[in-house]
Amino acid sequence: YPVGGNGEALVGMISTQDLTKIRSTLWEHTPVTEIMTPLEQLLVVAPDAAIAELTEAMRGHGSMRALVVSGGSLVGIIAPSDVGRLVTSIELSIQRDGETSTS
Repeated sequence: YPVGGNGEALVGMISTQDLTKIRSTLWEHTPVTEIMTPLEQLLVVAPDAAIAELTEAMRGHGSMRALVVSGGSLVGIIAPSDVGRLVTSIELSIQRDGETSTS
């Protein structure tokens, strides 16, 4: 989940896995920033990043998610499954275009 927002710049992400870093009895007194993953350690791309750039960055970073950030604000999160759906959609479009041109 994003940390920041409501007028604040994105500073990091927190996951359910991050919550396991401390005992639940300490949650009430532990700031989110203490257990979150800071933005500097996350894979961040601009909204206009090319898909090839994104997939290469995901491979190189070893990240399963890429944060799409514009002006310090989170505008989206991309997972490998999103890229897979895009590729499938493109392949189906190419197949349909090929069938249409041969008909």
